[in-house]
Amino acid sequence: ALAYHYENIFFVFPPMLLAWGISLLISEIVKRPRPFETYGFKPLIHLAIKSRSFPSEHATISFALAALFIQDSFLTILFILAATIVALSRVATGVHYLSDVLVGALIGFLVGKATVIASLLLFVS
Repeated sequence: ALAYHYENIFFVFPPMLLAWGISLLISEIVKRPRPFETYGFKPLIHLAIKSRSFPSEHATISFALAALFIQDSFLTILFILAATIVALSRVATGVHYLSDVLVGALIGFLVGKATVIASLLLFVS
């Protein structure tokens, strides 16, 4: 039976790093300011590093990880729920717009899913 070996660290970190890199590249191209910078309010959390708003790197990484665990129903629910909470918390704290986290989630999910498909095609016999 075909099985994606998500317990292998090789298959977990590279897609997360790739998704993060894509997100960073888009962020540098778009250069969208964060909501609190645009509207002049204090966000609920302190950002240790100054970065752009679009797309959300937290959402990107969270959904890339979640996409790696889609084949297992319990883990699917757990990881999608956790990724959604991470993404929405970024909006609730005032550091991202909803569109930032939606696009970040899409990037992460697509990269994660592409990794699973590629690994099934290349490494599973």
